[in-house]
Amino acid sequence: MKTWKIYTIAITAAFTLTCGAVCTGISYFDSIVNPKAVAEAEATRVTPTVLPNKYTLNNFEFDFKRYNSINGQKVLYNGEESSVALLPQADRAKAINSALSTPEEVAKALRYVHSKFDETLASYNHGAFAKSAPNYQAVLDYTFDERLTNQPEVYLRMADIIDNEKAAEYLRNVAALVEIGFKNRDVQAYLYAHRIIHNVDAFIIGRPQEGEEQYSAAKIAEAAVYIEKHRDGAA
Repeated sequence: MKTWKIYTIAITAAFTLTCGAVCTGISYFDSIVNPKAVAEAEATRVTPTVLPNKYTLNNFEFDFKRYNSINGQKVLYNGEESSVALLPQADRAKAINSALSTPEEVAKALRYVHSKFDETLASYNHGAFAKSAPNYQAVLDYTFDERLTNQPEVYLRMADIIDNEKAAEYLRNVAALVEIGFKNRDVQAYLYAHRIIHNVDAFIIGRPQEGEEQYSAAKIAEAAVYIEKHRDGAA
């Protein structure tokens, strides 16, 4: 009986070793015959799929820390990484709408936008926009580039979501001023836009209990007059 058990164990072990050797041989043979397939399978196994910026059209956020330009905002589109700026208009709008889908997201974006317009105001106060300034053309090129703050649709979306009618009206005026300013490289339009953005960000959202806004109603009204004067390319 004991001899029979020994024979059984020996046969089982030999069978296991033989199968292992055969499987190893088949795997090795396949790697020689079809190395590309093996390499692809190995890459799939060891390399996790990482989405660019981890955002899709319906789950998108602006990456303010890394990208100032609309061109730098990356999204997964039809299985490939693409810039939001290159998308068809409907899908571009879908991404922007996804990034600005709550009043909290609008408030976060406004803080970034406000800081960028502060930079423009500081440059203006230091004479950088004077035609006689040594870097005048470079300053214009920098200010009126493809940055997110130069996209009127961003402000129109903010107006739809912000849940404050006064702020919404202000932001629609910002959209008009940015459109005028960008089209005509008109820094005055941006200075008016800064006034409005400052009031929305710092007071209507930031300190609503104070009531008093830094830029008075009269100064904000100047922006509305400017819009009517320069809308649709008017002089």
